[in-house]
Amino acid sequence: MKIIFIILIFILNINNIKAYENNYFSIDIPQDYILETEEDHSYKWIRENNYIAITISNNKELNYNISTYTKTDIENQRKYIENNINSKLEDFNIKVSVNNIKKIKLNNKDVLNYSIYWPTLDSTGYNTYQIGNVFTTNNYITTIVYSSDKEINDDSEYYNIINSVIIKDDNIKNNNIYSILIFIVMLVLIIVGYIRRHKTKKA
Repeated sequence: MKIIFIILIFILNINNIKAYENNYFSIDIPQDYILETEEDHSYKWIRENNYIAITISNNKELNYNISTYTKTDIENQRKYIENNINSKLEDFNIKVSVNNIKKIKLNNKDVLNYSIYWPTLDSTGYNTYQIGNVFTTNNYITTIVYSSDKEINDDSEYYNIINSVIIKDDNIKNNNIYSILIFIVMLVLIIVGYIRRHKTKKA
């Protein structure tokens, strides 16, 4: 009897999810979200005061690589995101704060993960809580934002949604300046070692 009950729950859970897939990504979206936007590499699903938004931009020229971000880079990104949003909110007397910004792993991708708190109670009747995730891959920068009118805790649907995301583009090969310097140092050491051995044999 317990097995039948578990199977029924599993089937019901499957029915509450709809998979969305294109050439750039795939994601599981709860059934009660409605696809509102699907154009110009922007996608948005809404449910009452909640939404899931995905934007894709070109990374071929920018060549951003979150894998190489230092603590300073991450803090600079936090300030950039916060200042950029607040500059557009000056007329509304709303000031957001970007918190808990960090580099994490999601399905074998390095991701910049952050939380944003919007004190919008006076203007909308509720405060807004967001979690953003930025993926940088070979060709694209993919940003996924989950927005809710309730605090996002460990039981939130957000985690099932974000853990289902598959970015189809390849990871960036780590060819930054540090890798090049390490290669040069190793090459020099090999050459020096070879010269020393050669001189020892002659002696």
